[in-house]
Amino acid sequence: MAGTQKRMSKAAIDKINAEKRRQISLGLPQPTDSQALDALLGIEPVKPATRTSAKARKKIRKPPAKPSIAIIDSFILYAFKHVDYKTSTGLSNIYLKRVTLCRFIRVSLMQSIWEKSWADLYPEFMKDSNKDDSPFRNHISFRLKTLTELGILQRIPKEHLDGNKAGTYGLNKSGNQADGNVLLTEHEMEHATSVILLKPDLALAIPQFLTKKVSVSKYGRAFER
Repeated sequence: MAGTQKRMSKAAIDKINAEKRRQISLGLPQPTDSQALDALLGIEPVKPATRTSAKARKKIRKPPAKPSIAIIDSFILYAFKHVDYKTSTGLSNIYLKRVTLCRFIRVSLMQSIWEKSWADLYPEFMKDSNKDDSPFRNHISFRLKTLTELGILQRIPKEHLDGNKAGTYGLNKSGNQADGNVLLTEHEMEHATSVILLKPDLALAIPQFLTKKVSVSKYGRAFER
C-alpha cells in the first residue's frame, strides 16, 4: 500500500546491534547502523578522500627538464679555458663558434668520473643534442645570448673574423682587447670549475654566480648595468 513504511524486524535489529558490539570489542570505533549493516552484508566501507599535503606533493614533482643555468654557464665558461682553438686575426683571445661550444658542452655533459653523468640525469634534454635545432642546442644559444647581454661574453662580428666564422664568441674584455683584461673574475672562473666537478645530482641547487659587467668592446658595443 502506498505510503506504508517498511520496518526492520527485531531479528535484523538484534543482528545489527550484535555486529556493533563485535566491532567495539575489537577496538574499532563505534559504527553507525548503516556501517554495521554493510559489514553484515559484506560491503567494503568507503574510504574517505584524503588530500595530499603540500610537502608530499613537492616530493612527487617531476625533476627539472634540464640542468640549471649555473651548470650550463659553467660548462660554457670552461670551454673558453680548455678548447684549443684560436682565430688568425691576431686578437689576444680565444674565440669559439657556437657549434664548437655545443659540441664541447655535449661531450662534457655525457662524460663523468661518477657513476652517472649530467646527460644520464637529463635524457630528454640531451635527446638529439647533436642536431642543430634540438632543445639542447637551442638552450645553449639562449645562454650564449644571455651571457653576451650580461657583458660576460662578446659576439665577434663576421667582418672581423677570418673566413665564415659567424656566430663566434669570446670572453668579453675591457676596451683595449690587447691588454688581456677579461671581465670575468678569477673567483667566477674558479666557481665555474668547481661546479663542473660536482657529482651530478638532481637535488643540487646551484645559485647563479655571475654578475653583470660594465665594458665597451673594441667594436663599440656597450655593456651597461
